[in-house]
Amino acid sequence: MRKSFCLVAILFASACSHPASARESGADQLAKLLFIHSVEVEEAEKPYREAIGQLNDNYNQALERAAGKAQKAGQLEQLLSIRNEIKHVQEQGAVGETPYPGHEEMREKYAKAAADIAKQNRSELISTVSRHQGELTKLKVDLTKAGDLEAAMDVSRLIELLTNSLTGDSPVPAPQTASSKGIKFATNAVKDTPLNSDIITATTVELEPGVYELTGKLMLGDDEQEDKEDQFGHVVVPPGSVVRGGELFVNNGSITATGSLFVGTELIVDLHGELKATDCIFDGGKLRKGGAWSTKYYSAKFTLVNCLLNGVFPVPLSPRANGIKVTECTIIGATIAPGEYYETPVEESQNEWRLVERCVFVDCEIPESFLLMTADCVFENCEFIEDIDDVAPEKSATIQMYFRKSAVNPPAGNNRVKFKGEDVIAFRKNFGSVLEYDFSNSANN
Repeated sequence: MRKSFCLVAILFASACSHPASARESGADQLAKLLFIHSVEVEEAEKPYREAIGQLNDNYNQALERAAGKAQKAGQLEQLLSIRNEIKHVQEQGAVGETPYPGHEEMREKYAKAAADIAKQNRSELISTVSRHQGELTKLKVDLTKAGDLEAAMDVSRLIELLTNSLTGDSPVPAPQTASSKGIKFATNAVKDTPLNSDIITATTVELEPGVYELTGKLMLGDDEQEDKEDQFGHVVVPPGSVVRGGELFVNNGSITATGSLFVGTELIVDLHGELKATDCIFDGGKLRKGGAWSTKYYSAKFTLVNCLLNGVFPVPLSPRANGIKVTECTIIGATIAPGEYYETPVEESQNEWRLVERCVFVDCEIPESFLLMTADCVFENCEFIEDIDDVAPEKSATIQMYFRKSAVNPPAGNNRVKFKGEDVIAFRKNFGSVLEYDFSNSANN
């Protein structure tokens, strides 16, 4: 759940008292109007954000009381599950999904209260948004009379999106532009670290925030351990950490990273291994399946949420090698591997481990076969490779694609798979990473 329902692409406020200069282009007039509008809508959203913040505080207070009871009763598992929920609300601003004692009733009450707050916020925004419609309509007429048809069409699309937002249950969610939140990274170098050993097994290593310069290869997990549970090794990379270079080979186990930066690091995952990354930045390096062992489906697994990937993406994309869940990420300058399937590409692409959802691809080379795995993704200046015939789709399918800052058309497809393109302005969901990072000193440069 996002903390705000703010209309980023159509943030409007009153601008009629600020007539545009005759020398301004239509695009400049629209940009000025949108800026003034955004200020007023931001002000209108403040009560909503404050109300949601108070709701979260009340919810966490109730959780703290429940945690106290569980601790008093000596119920360790219940206490830990409640603590996890408290942490989730503090970090994400909304309830989690993992069950805890009494979660159904408490989350039902939370959902009802949040819906009431959103409804009140919507009613307060309607008058403002309706006035903005009128201002945009006047601008469209003026631009049309002036012969600036391209800008007039942009305004027309905004009016349509704004009209649709007024007919829904809540204001349109914010269409994101992939750069709104920076991460403060640690600067202290960590020299005496388990990452500089040869192997980690039979344990979970929780790193301290810091800068890790790696030169060799570290393996997680050891098949030679007699006790099966001891064959696994796990590493937790905390927020603010920086990992440079080296190779982390997940033989048996996992790497779990949050709010971290990986520069030129090879993250290799074998059978029974997984990389789980949230709010992370991958600048170069590798994300790939390693080792000789595999099963029929998804031997290695990559879960990426709200990440920035520069010049890198998991490979290969065969069902035997890798399972991927990539959600609301931004991928820049990457050569995407072809999508590989067994006998039913369309059906197989719907598997939960073939999920690439609400992502942004910028300056990427993308095969048609990979696009089968995508849902609600945005593309900017990408090159599409015609290979859909190579995977022989077993039935008809239509892939919806959205385009931003790009004159590139969707690929042609074939007689079974169609690719439908639309301007991103019509997109009404969150997309792409909200992270911000300067790649000017990129490992790929």
